[in-house]
Amino acid sequence: MPDSPDWLEAHENAPPITGRELLRRAGFEAPPPEAVDDVQLRGRLWELTYALAARRIFLHNTNHLSDRDLYVWLHDDWLAGETLDIPFEAEWNCNVDILGRCTDEDTAIFLRYYSGDEERARWAADFPADKLPPREKPPFDRDRFLPASPEPPQPPEASGLPDWADLDDELGEPPFDTPETDDPLGLSEVDREIRAGHRRSASGETAPPTPRPAEPPRNEREVFERIAKIDRDGWQRPHEELARTGVVLLPPDEITDETISPKLWELLHELACRGFYVLNSDHLSDREVYTHLWREDLREPAMLPGRSKHGGWFHDFVGSGGDEDTQTWLRYYASDEARADHARENPKAPMPPREKAPFNRDWRLPKGPF
Repeated sequence: MPDSPDWLEAHENAPPITGRELLRRAGFEAPPPEAVDDVQLRGRLWELTYALAARRIFLHNTNHLSDRDLYVWLHDDWLAGETLDIPFEAEWNCNVDILGRCTDEDTAIFLRYYSGDEERARWAADFPADKLPPREKPPFDRDRFLPASPEPPQPPEASGLPDWADLDDELGEPPFDTPETDDPLGLSEVDREIRAGHRRSASGETAPPTPRPAEPPRNEREVFERIAKIDRDGWQRPHEELARTGVVLLPPDEITDETISPKLWELLHELACRGFYVLNSDHLSDREVYTHLWREDLREPAMLPGRSKHGGWFHDFVGSGGDEDTQTWLRYYASDEARADHARENPKAPMPPREKAPFNRDWRLPKGPF
């Protein structure tokens, strides 16, 4: 947070507002739980989670709840309740503890699933007449993949780690020549998944849950060790890494209009867990974003460091440098200063009128460390 006490003043003067209205004002409305079937559920939950994170609202202690229980709680309880309308510029993080009501039930859940040895010992000493619940592993594994509140940037020397810029020469150039294959879109893998019954069937059976991505590194040194391994073993193609960890991407033509949005957000979350982030997507529909990723962008070489405070792989949908992308960037994304600079440096190039992008996604996309 800033050194100035302005953030504290912003908190004290902030008027109350419901969480639902806070997100609605930003252009996002979470569908009611009864409208979300099991196929959509996981993607809709991550969509809502990242919308909250974009407003600096972060969740904690959720592993005792199923995806549906958490979605219902967020939609029916938290979004309906009051929070403070703190200006985003105040850089105030709102940390929502699912067990924050301090009831006996919440305390028992905390002690059972989340407390450490010191906390359990302290609770036993303070309440000797009460039975301490046994420690158990939570039934779900979500918290370690939740969006985390941003931290002030730290120079690499403060943590004893090398600067990312120093790795450029070591990593070399990615292998941009795509090897020839009889199955460039990976349809054989999809067919195998269909035959194995991993797709939702006509009888209404629900597909088994997607395996979790690899556990994030315990510290940043492990990130750099992973990068060194990538350098030794070669750059990765994101679609291959997703498939290796059990994430099956359906072809866009096989996804209905009703489910394309949650499937996109499920994919965006899986990519963020691997350090892959997208930028400047508001000129594209959900189906267009998914299709671009599935057909082209995830099949190009990339460096996937996992979740890291020091870097990631950023895919800009208008970053090719071509004329069409440049015109799209000037029309929808460039600032007044950037447009002026472009006009001065390219006096003969056409300058498109500024327009509002047709979609409203970028503000709530998974964010990298910068």
